[in-house]
Amino acid sequence: RFIASMNTRWDPFFMLANFFRDAGQSYMNLSAQYGFKTANKIVNPKTMYRSLRILRNAHKLEREKKYDPEAALLDPELALYERYRRSGAKITFLDIGASAGVREHRAEVGRAQNTPSGLFRAAMTARTVTDWLAEKNDIVENGSRFALFMYASENGLTSEATGENMTDEEAAWASKNLTVNFEQKGTYTGLINSFYMFSNASIQSTYRMFEALTSETEEGDRKLRDNAMKTMMAGVSAGASIAVLNSLVGGVDP
Repeated sequence: RFIASMNTRWDPFFMLANFFRDAGQSYMNLSAQYGFKTANKIVNPKTMYRSLRILRNAHKLEREKKYDPEAALLDPELALYERYRRSGAKITFLDIGASAGVREHRAEVGRAQNTPSGLFRAAMTARTVTDWLAEKNDIVENGSRFALFMYASENGLTSEATGENMTDEEAAWASKNLTVNFEQKGTYTGLINSFYMFSNASIQSTYRMFEALTSETEEGDRKLRDNAMKTMMAGVSAGASIAVLNSLVGGVDP
């Protein structure tokens, strides 16, 4: 887990790469499942910026222990976050409040034992930095998911199960499973991950794309959605364009 954390939640460069990767996969899944018009309304700079801003503000209040769930419901934007949190949609690397409490407890123990040694201070600083990075990665990880939840709450999104606008619980399920649901694990996930790092994410990512491109018939079979071919062609075209651009500006490897 330490190696996995060093490559993900504690890596500042992972944050940027993960944002674009999540946005890209979210757009592909949404375009296949709900159409390109809906995907464009959810995954766009304006909506994504608003999503990240609300998440940042909410996390700041939680970190400072000033977040009041009932008071949040009175604020139009924080109310969306509170509904998102209550419905169980949020994917998290750590509990911000609990983490802050752990840091304070350790500092208090250190002061009581008169051990403000260099090693102790270094450990506390390292933990503060890693918690800060994990919090920022937590915000980025929820960016696309919260954008979907906001859109479903404010504009309505048709549930495939009922044919009506999604409830908060249905929007939460759609948000949590927009890309990879890290909270969904099997009996042997830990064992397999110990041999092949991020195997759970790799398997789920592939299956999630298959699920977005297909729909279940009344007989229980799977068939391609109406937008499936357009979505696949868009993905292939984007990949080919990137390859051509790289060959034009990248030069020749020595």
